Amino acid sequence: MSYSLSLLDRLGAGDQDSWRRMLTLYTPLLRAWLRPTGLQPTAVEDLIQNALAIVLRKLPAYRHNGHRGAFRP
Repeated sequence: MSYSLSLLDRLGAGDQDSWRRMLTLYTPLLRAWLRPTGLQPTAVEDLIQNALAIVLRKLPAYRHNGHRGAFRP
């Protein structure tokens, strides 16, 4: 999955357009995973924000293992 790997590389380099792409791709996915939990919409948005903040903080140490889907469970 070379596009995702290149996206991760660009994110790691601090590219702002890549961060917007990351948000566009993963925010709806996270929302879809969290919606069935029955949480209030504001709690869902808070969790998404917290998860993305962790990704941003941990990204410099992340090393892709070369396998498709390695970034997503």
